[in-house]
Amino acid sequence: MTEKNSFRENIALLLVLLIAAIVRLVHINWGLPEIYEEATPSVIAWKMWHWGQPGLDFNPHFFNYPALTFYVNLIFQYGLYLFGHVAGWFPNLEAYRQANSADPAAWIMGARCISVLFDMGTITVLYVLARGYLSRPASLLTALFAALNPLLIRNSQSVNVDTPMTFFAAASLYCIGNVYRTGEWKWYVRAGISIALAASSKYNGAFLLPVLLAAHLFRSESIARAMRSIFDIRLISSAGVALALFFALNPFILLSFREFYQDFSFEESHMLAGHLGIDPNQGTLSYYFMNVLPGALGLIMMAALVLSVVVILLKFRKDQILLLIFPVLYLAVIQSWTMRAERYALPAIPVLILVSILGISTLWQELTQRFGVMRSGALRIALPIILIVLMLFQPVAADIRYHASLSLPDTRAVAKEWILQHVPAGAVIAEQPIGMALPDSLYRVFPIPYLAVNIERMSQFYDTRWYEDLDVVVGSDFDYQRYRKDPARYKHFLTYYDSLRARFNVIYEANPAGLQPGPGVWLYQPRPEIQRDRFDKDLFEQLTAVPESVWVNRFLHNLAYMLISKSKFGKAEQIFREILSVEPNDMNARRSLVGVLLDQDKTGPALQEAQSALQSSPEDAVCLGLEGKIYAKVGRTGEAERSMLKAITINPKLEFPYDDLLIMYRDQRDKKKALDILNRHLRILDPQSQKAKLVAADIQTLQRLPEKP
Repeated sequence: MTEKNSFRENIALLLVLLIAAIVRLVHINWGLPEIYEEATPSVIAWKMWHWGQPGLDFNPHFFNYPALTFYVNLIFQYGLYLFGHVAGWFPNLEAYRQANSADPAAWIMGARCISVLFDMGTITVLYVLARGYLSRPASLLTALFAALNPLLIRNSQSVNVDTPMTFFAAASLYCIGNVYRTGEWKWYVRAGISIALAASSKYNGAFLLPVLLAAHLFRSESIARAMRSIFDIRLISSAGVALALFFALNPFILLSFREFYQDFSFEESHMLAGHLGIDPNQGTLSYYFMNVLPGALGLIMMAALVLSVVVILLKFRKDQILLLIFPVLYLAVIQSWTMRAERYALPAIPVLILVSILGISTLWQELTQRFGVMRSGALRIALPIILIVLMLFQPVAADIRYHASLSLPDTRAVAKEWILQHVPAGAVIAEQPIGMALPDSLYRVFPIPYLAVNIERMSQFYDTRWYEDLDVVVGSDFDYQRYRKDPARYKHFLTYYDSLRARFNVIYEANPAGLQPGPGVWLYQPRPEIQRDRFDKDLFEQLTAVPESVWVNRFLHNLAYMLISKSKFGKAEQIFREILSVEPNDMNARRSLVGVLLDQDKTGPALQEAQSALQSSPEDAVCLGLEGKIYAKVGRTGEAERSMLKAITINPKLEFPYDDLLIMYRDQRDKKKALDILNRHLRILDPQSQKAKLVAADIQTLQRLPEKP
């Protein structure tokens, strides 16, 4: 090919990549900070900053996925910090953290752009991979179909592990193809590296190892030679490189093996048990081959794919068979799981596009050779154009619908905006994880326990009586529609929604209209007449059926603190007594019980509980401080002073005894002791804090007062 033609082909590839970039970036939600899709890589990377502790923590403490995408996002976040630090935006790490908390849009958009870059890489590698099987025009067509593929586009606009894994899978297949063609050492090594990177993005990348083995065996002329070649040093080295690099990128799999085993075991059970909302009337095989693949490829390309597979099997060319092994093996494995998701099929899509074009190209060559009329100028140009347009019609129509939906505000953003405008700051809002990220600085958000797998274990928490004192309860058909798919299994949850409608008022609804993205979001407010001073006893009895006591403990603690903020001290007392009846050594519950008893002026029971706690933990500074507070309230000032002074001796950073002692000394008009406690308090405070400024002002005011006569 002449340099001129080669230049034109390169320009054509750049044009395809430009089209891919435009359709991926045009509606990537610039300026919209919410992440509704799975965003694990970005979230885990942010936790690695180890906020409040020195240094970075490279242990992800999360092994449902391998760590490569976490580290990629961490590198981006660190680069953003360095750039912002040099530019003067982030004078220190705390300013960086606060900037993210105030407006995380830059971090989220950066994480999404990482996905776009990986997807653009997939298209480029697919073109290079196709060049080993197709002409340049057909390879460009393959890249174009990938550029406009709706499944690739949707996933490139989210923060996930599947898009990076798809890129490394395509790169691995390119290297594996060259292993078969050349047998050169460098391709064995590169294949090992690529497979390690794919498996380090998502464990499924390990499915590429059998493809490497097949490529190596296919080089032999007989089965006997193929079996002997298993011990070839090149193959062993390639597998060794893959294994070594995988553990180099995921060292904490070994260093924190217990955490890894727990998370990986959960992911295994997740795949076997399935996910909330899976249609029990449809099998996984049917889901992928009747829904996902036709939706991603289009019906005409699906027909071309079937034709291509038949052609490849009939011709039985080893290099083409290699192309089929990965998607067939990969789809066979994921269809064996109960758990299913559209994005799981993503790594197979680029190869299936290539296989489809390969079959069509082969068939076209056969037809032109057999029928002279196919070689005429008009038909030779018109028929391919018509076929390409027909094949692109369904995917492009899906792209248009998808981008049209992105031009509309997500229902969760609409509901959140309504809350910000109509619900007063400080309100307690109960919600499940639907991605509506309400600001903690404005609201007390109470998370209703939720599990995507076997949520029946959470059913005891789905009783509206728990939430009748809160300000707003958020409901959504994000989960409601999933419950409705299996009403027998999720009867309890459907009853919960029926109770919400019957006992609460709907104060706002954000339901999707037309192509608007997002689930229906419903905001409920409890009616005043349903609010009572005590919980029904059977509510607590139901909790004995929850399989994990830690869930119950966390739920009850969180609910009690929310009730305290609503001045529902009686119910909070009831909760803490319930916790202590099961876990009498729970010191947090004991301290909190003393506090709510004090809030109700039950000084006798409060003192009894404080002293009971101190019998088991005599050096507990908080209990000592609370004991002193009770003594002060009943006028036993000497005992109050001893308890509170002992509390701040044990824990000088415990603040409330300083304030209580100051009040007591002021009441006694003891300037010396008041100044002493103020100065002690000032020493533990950040000099720049508002509290330190108030204490310093109190010292100056007190110093100007005359001594006690």
